[in-house]
Parts: sequence; structure tokens; C-alpha cells
Amino acid sequence: MGDWFHIAKREYLERVQNKWFVIITLLGPVGMIALFTIPIFLQVESSKRTVKIGVDDKSGQFSGLTSGVKLPIPQMMNLQLTDVSKLGQDQRKKLFVDKKYDGYLTLEKNVLTGGDVTYIGGNTSDVKLGQILSAVVNAQAMQVRATEQGMEPLTFLTKVMQPTIAVQTKQLDSEGNVEAGRSGPAVFFLGYIWMFIMYMAIITYGVNVMRSVIEEKTTRVIEMLVSSVRPRDILFGKVLGVGLAGLTQLLIWLLFAGVLLTFHEEILSLFGLSSGALELPSMSLADVLVVVIYFTLGYFFFSALFAMVGAAVTTEQEAQQVQMPVMMLSVLPILCAQLVADDPRGTWAEILTMIPISSPTLMPMRVIFDGATTGQVVISLCCLVLALVLAMAAASKIYHAGIMRYGKRATLAEFWSWLRGK
Repeated sequence: MGDWFHIAKREYLERVQNKWFVIITLLGPVGMIALFTIPIFLQVESSKRTVKIGVDDKSGQFSGLTSGVKLPIPQMMNLQLTDVSKLGQDQRKKLFVDKKYDGYLTLEKNVLTGGDVTYIGGNTSDVKLGQILSAVVNAQAMQVRATEQGMEPLTFLTKVMQPTIAVQTKQLDSEGNVEAGRSGPAVFFLGYIWMFIMYMAIITYGVNVMRSVIEEKTTRVIEMLVSSVRPRDILFGKVLGVGLAGLTQLLIWLLFAGVLLTFHEEILSLFGLSSGALELPSMSLADVLVVVIYFTLGYFFFSALFAMVGAAVTTEQEAQQVQMPVMMLSVLPILCAQLVADDPRGTWAEILTMIPISSPTLMPMRVIFDGATTGQVVISLCCLVLALVLAMAAASKIYHAGIMRYGKRATLAEFWSWLRGK
């Protein structure tokens, strides 16, 4: 084995044997369980809560809201509506301050002809509450109109509002077949989760390479290494060792994610919960391979860029400023993710997943959405490998010229001359 192997081995063992690496790796599954169980738990608890709202019906036509008559609409929470039209402003304010009411619903006199319906309260950020109030008011308005037309209100409402028609979304594969376990929400959830995991993992370990280079420069360890090992081998070994540590962590998380998706009901039952009708996403072996390959290549690509930064600066403070262009490039895929999610087979999705800067995070997402053909994946990988070779070649030149530089930040002119090999 060459010198690069021994450098990679040292970098790898130094990280995987670190207690914080072990702790973070173990916390990954804990975080997955938390992200999986907490939303379900909160949804269950939310359905149990009671929201008390005072109603000021200035039209006099919506007494049914506070009469206790159950309307044929889904509620998803306990909603108590009470007539407060006779209470003054100060009384309402005091009842709200004393937490007797969560808020107040006001219906203007001409509400049936376009008048305002306003809810004021301390929980206006609750989107679900707004939807329920809108459904309740519209159901009551429909009942009022039914009465005006001489129809039986309950019969009218039942015909108009029942049964509730829900639109289900199912994912089609590239051959036009419906995929089992791939509902629209499930695919969306899986694609976004892996995009963020890829982004965080690539950037985290890329920054680790930069900090490792800076640390060796500041402690003068690099002087001993260069005396016996070529700078190119040091760089390659460092990038490889740190990358293998990240890949080890990612594979452990992938394994646990597979266990979590397979035995989700058993895991939820430990917390007294159930997924109910929730359809969870599934990952095929091809999906896993795409995630691993793009993580590996994406990591090496961004690590080369971060290694350039580490070799060009002399302190951690300088690195915080110089690394900004690289960080901005890495954030680009996050800003464009919605384009891929909205139309994974569209032109913009295809372009973004061919660009090496964004393909490591967006192509796995697009593959999970079944928006990329095998040929497109191959072309994207070829573009990423070519960019990786060029980045490593450039990083090698910068690293060779900059690792022995102390006390002064490189200028753009010097940076350019290093790239040209001068």
C-alpha cells in the first residue's frame, strides 16, 4: 500500500474511535425514532385538546353554531362554541386573559352576502383550527340557506357534504406501473428526508477535512508529514479516511432506517402509538445504492473544495470567511429542491441533477421520486466523476503550494498562480 493508505487509515481510525463519533452515530437512530414518533404523538394529543371559542353572531342567523347541534363535518379536535354577543369588550378581554376562552369568532350582519367572518385569538398560527372553523361556518351557512329554500337542513347537508371525497395519490414508476408502498406523501417524505441527510453529511465531513488541514498547519505536524510523504498522497489519504468514516456512519443509519420502516408498528406500540392509516415509504436496493454512490462522490467533490480552503488560509477565523463561496454553492440544492419535488421529470429537475454542485443531493431525491431514467443517472454520475477529478487535481496543486504557508492569507493572484502550477 502507498503512503496515502496509511494516512487514510490514521484519519479513519482517529474518527471512528472518537467517543463523539460513537455518540453521534448512536444518536442517529434515536433521532429517527423521535422524528417518527413525536409527530404521531402530537397529532394524537392535539385531537384530544379542547378549544373554547366565543361567538359574536351579529347576523342572528348562525345560532346553530352555539346550540350544540353536531354538524356532519370532520372535527379532529374538541371545539366548544359559546354565544358571547352580550359580553362587552372588557369582559371578553378578561375571559381571554384568564384563559376561559382561546379566542373569539365574529360574524358580521351581511355574512351570507359576503360579510366578514373574523377569528381573533392567541392561537391563530394553528392552521388546522382555521380550517375547522371555516368548515363549521360554511356548514352552518349551508344549513341556513337550506332553511331559506324550504328544505330539510339535515337532509340538505348530508347530500351536499357527505360522503367526504378524498383524493389519494399513488406513485408511478418509469414504466407506468403503480408502486406498492409509494403514495404521494410517502414518496415526498422519503425524498426530502434523504436530501437533507445527504446535504448535512456531505457538508459536515467536508468541513472536517478543511479543519484537519488547518489543524495540521497550525500545529506544524504537516512539516513532518511532508518530509516523508508527498502532499498529493496526504490530501488523498485525508479525504479518503474522513470519507470512509462518514460512509460508515451513513451505512449504519441506512440499516437502522430500513429496520424502522419494516417494523414501524412494533416500534410505535412500545410508545402506545399506532400509525393507523399512515402509509410509510419504502426504499428499494437501487435507492440505497444511489444514495451511497452519490454520497461518496459528492463528499469527495466538496472535500476537495474545502481542502483548497484549508490549504489557502492560516487560521480557523480566516477559513470562516473564505469557505463562504463553497457553502453558498452547497446551499443551492436546498433552495432548488422544490423544483425537483414539483416536477421530477421536468427540464429544471434534469438540469439541476446533471450539475455536479447539486447532483449529489438532488439526484437521490429525484430517483426516489422515480423522475430519472437509468441513462440520466449514468450521465449525471459521469459529470460528477469528471468534476471530482478536476477538483482533486486543483486541490492537489493548492494543497501542495499552500500547506507550508504560514502567517499570511493567499491573495487571489497567488491562488490563481498555484492552480496554474507556478
